[in-house]
Amino acid sequence: ARYTPVARRGDKPDAIAWLIKFFPAMPDAQIIRLIGTTKSTIQAVRDKTHWNSSNLKPRDPVLLGLCT
Repeated sequence: ARYTPVARRGDKPDAIAWLIKFFPAMPDAQIIRLIGTTKSTIQAVRDKTHWNSSNLKPRDPVLLGLCT
């Protein structure tokens, strides 16, 4: 597991939303490996039950610095 600074942890749901929007067929396991998140977070973003879902903006995880 990679360490993600506290300032970047809030960007993970945005990156998940971007991946779900542009690559809907991508399996959860691959998103977990790319971003370093949990399956429950991915499911919450997908179902729009994430605690911050009203403020999520899909943003590219590469530009956010979460993956290469």
